[in-house]
Amino acid sequence: MKNEDGLSAFHLACLNTADHVAHALKKFLIFKAQVNPNQKTARGETAAHLCASHDRHYAALEFLATSGLDLTMVAL
Repeated sequence: MKNEDGLSAFHLACLNTADHVAHALKKFLIFKAQVNPNQKTARGETAAHLCASHDRHYAALEFLATSGLDLTMVAL
């Protein structure tokens, strides 16, 4: 499911700046719920794109880069 802006729960978790909670949620969504981390918003952006757009999401971008995910589909 996505909201009216095309953001999924995973996108929103990545944009959450309360990283101590958001990291656990991201891990759950990826590794337990098997959410595709490369899913795109209505505008064609992945979570990594969204996180790279602003410094306040650096921790989430770092999480994505170091969690063992294949982010090769990410292209700006």
